[in-house]
Amino acid sequence: MSPCPRPRRARGRSAGSALRCPAPRMKTGHPERPTASTDAAPITPSMDLSEIQKLIRELIGKLEKRAKGFSPDVLYLRLMLEENRVRSLYHVSITLTLPEKTLATQAERHDLVDALRDAFAEIEEQLQAHKAILRGEPFRKRRARREKLRRAQ
Repeated sequence: MSPCPRPRRARGRSAGSALRCPAPRMKTGHPERPTASTDAAPITPSMDLSEIQKLIRELIGKLEKRAKGFSPDVLYLRLMLEENRVRSLYHVSITLTLPEKTLATQAERHDLVDALRDAFAEIEEQLQAHKAILRGEPFRKRRARREKLRRAQ
């Protein structure tokens, strides 16, 4: 193993194919601000971890009530939470797999609670729209509208 962790090719004609070791980089910046290194302190959300888990369980329970018509064996919910420490953003991704369709949504906010609520609200809207299609509501509404137009003429 070489003493240099990342050898690089030297620039210029005289160097040829010789390798050189870059100088170690010093951390600079404001002493109170964390840098983008691995030892930076994580940004804590506005709520405690147990409160966030409680909120997620509450939102999943609400979604389960909306999906009562489907067998629980065929439903699959995937929830991913990501934190961007540099921009202090939270990215929430939800995928709900149903027998006939897969519903997905993403939300990105500076507040974790807002991102969770927005993502779950969007997936609930998609679920309601899918259930309406399964019930055949768009076709009945269209037929009723056509009949109204015929009567008006």
